[in-house]
Amino acid sequence: MSSAILKKLGIVAILLVLLLLVYFYRQVPHSQSPFSHSQDDTTLVTLTQHARGVQLKKNGATWTVQAISSAGSTVQATSVAWPADNDMVKTLLSGLQTVQLEDVISDRADRQGDFEVDEMHGLHVAAMGKSGTLSSGVFGKQAPDFTHLYFKFADRPQIYLARGIIRGELGGADSLKGRSHQLMVLPKTAIKEITMADLPAL
Repeated sequence: MSSAILKKLGIVAILLVLLLLVYFYRQVPHSQSPFSHSQDDTTLVTLTQHARGVQLKKNGATWTVQAISSAGSTVQATSVAWPADNDMVKTLLSGLQTVQLEDVISDRADRQGDFEVDEMHGLHVAAMGKSGTLSSGVFGKQAPDFTHLYFKFADRPQIYLARGIIRGELGGADSLKGRSHQLMVLPKTAIKEITMADLPAL
């Protein structure tokens, strides 16, 4: 057998080994963190479900919440902006940052409704910064073990098991849930006197 043939066979064998390594690598689950960017980089968060949703917008050190409607990539405000519950926003961002994707459950589009990651039931969460969209994905229902929930990227068919956050911590598309319950903000230095008195009985 000539050296030229042996060389060609060696190249083919190396290519086959590389293909096998790539195949086995793809069979092993590798965790992904779709919202792993820094919280400080996030200036806008949208949570939409079936054409309606909520927009959280950062203004300095505080956040506002506003109802929105969405049609494709078009988002339109449908209410005035209210002060948001900053603790709720912080909890949401912290939870998103810890989301880890694990096993792929399905890659069939006709199964999206079963896991509630379809357009009707899924909660589409997008985090944006000064440079544009930082991360985006659709969260579905809680898994039976109550530790995981279902997740898919908006532009991919694969449905993942995700951990790090539960469905209730994501809030939802209702802007009232994100509003601050603080009636007024007064610096301590501005308070000169506090008077407490009993109200007369009716």
